Amino acid sequence: MKKILILVLSVLMMLSVVACSSTTDNNSSASSTTFTGTSSGMQGPITVEMTVEDGKITNVELTEFNETASLTSVAVDRIPAQMVEYQTTTVDVVTGATFTSNAIMRAATEAAVAAGLDKETLNANAYHATAADDETWSTEIVVIGGGGAGLSAAISAAQEGAEVILIEKGSVLGGNTMMAGGAYNAVDTIAQSETILTEAQKHTLDSYLKLSTSDEKLHFEEFPEWANVLTQLQTDIKNYYTANEGKTAGVDMPGFDSISLHMWHIYVGGLRQMNDGEWIASNIELATTLAENSLESYDWAGELGVGTASKEGAGETLYTVLGAMWPRTHSYTAGQPLIDVLKTAAEKAGVTIYTETAGTTLLTEDGKVVGVIAEKADGTKITIDTSVGVIIASGGYCANPAMVKEYDEYWGDDLSATTLTTNVGTNEGDGISMAMDIGAATVDLGVAQMMPSSSPLKGTMTDAIWSDASEQIWIDGNGKRFVNEYAERDVLAKA
Repeated sequence: MKKILILVLSVLMMLSVVACSSTTDNNSSASSTTFTGTSSGMQGPITVEMTVEDGKITNVELTEFNETASLTSVAVDRIPAQMVEYQTTTVDVVTGATFTSNAIMRAATEAAVAAGLDKETLNANAYHATAADDETWSTEIVVIGGGGAGLSAAISAAQEGAEVILIEKGSVLGGNTMMAGGAYNAVDTIAQSETILTEAQKHTLDSYLKLSTSDEKLHFEEFPEWANVLTQLQTDIKNYYTANEGKTAGVDMPGFDSISLHMWHIYVGGLRQMNDGEWIASNIELATTLAENSLESYDWAGELGVGTASKEGAGETLYTVLGAMWPRTHSYTAGQPLIDVLKTAAEKAGVTIYTETAGTTLLTEDGKVVGVIAEKADGTKITIDTSVGVIIASGGYCANPAMVKEYDEYWGDDLSATTLTTNVGTNEGDGISMAMDIGAATVDLGVAQMMPSSSPLKGTMTDAIWSDASEQIWIDGNGKRFVNEYAERDVLAKA
């Protein structure tokens, strides 16, 4: 009897140990068991629960998942389903969600090992999509890139009556706009008039009046076209003071902004000395276009259905996003809701959209770009002929740290070939490289913006310091303030 009791206790102990790594569904046969595996994703652990029946994978479910849903939705839907269909834990990664895709596969492999599935068989069943026959498409305009810029360009072209195809490398639309924090800088004098100019802002305006176009530190010898901007700014400030004579900053003096002030911030914000001693500054024509049209573009987005707030009644919503230098920052509906609005507007305007379709080569004829060769995620080659042209809106190159380091002329040893980024993973400089391959000139590749408030561990903005510059004081380990919080982002980063 004692031996039987010991045997029963031993069996119970064995069952309790097994239960730590798997569970049996009481409503199914004894051979139907679930097993779990966990791996590290971008935003935390990813746990996979795998159901195995008679040695076959019948279900794969993500029971712990903290990744950005808007960027990983395709991976979440596709990868578990393919694991069941092909009886493997190795499938194609989803473009734009590479880190997440690999984490799901690692977690699933751990669960499969716990289930006792044969690793050789799983590896032999590895699924990789195969290319279909080459295709040729024709349209008037192709837009390469489905982020905010690409969608906006496609919508604008279609609204003007053009036939437009938009191709996006990633599995979802959004690009880097999906990562943006909903901050948009635009001169809005009506909204500014509803605010009160602070004493600090008054001090800044006074300092601008003391500047001289002959000051060598302003580098007008190298960039004489910008001298008129300072002259216009000083005139605007004087007129503003005259119009508000007798009023006091911080009490009853209304807020101030102007095109010239925005342009001045663009100039001083972009005036930098490179490692070789050369100075660079923003292109004044582009700066003018930006400063003069920002509010109109913001309101255009609002007309499409994006949540915006400008002009009358918007004064209390203005703030200074980190690095903006002045409280002209407007909020807007960001993230997936923004992309949903732009996608809907694009489709309504007649734009044809293809995701997981990457531009690879620009086609030229007699010195003119006449199309693009693209490739689907499965390797299918697409030739797209255009009768009007190609718009490259594929973002920058900061998710390609090796490329950033290769062209860097500013950060030096502060930058490495493995520096983390706040960008989405698809921002690898594809469009820049395509253009360079056909001889296009480039501007300012030597300066990539560094985000001073991003996470030092993951590069993301969601795990770091992020708020109005007026609400921050940057101090060192000794409690001493070491930088002007209203300074440009590269100044903050270098500090």
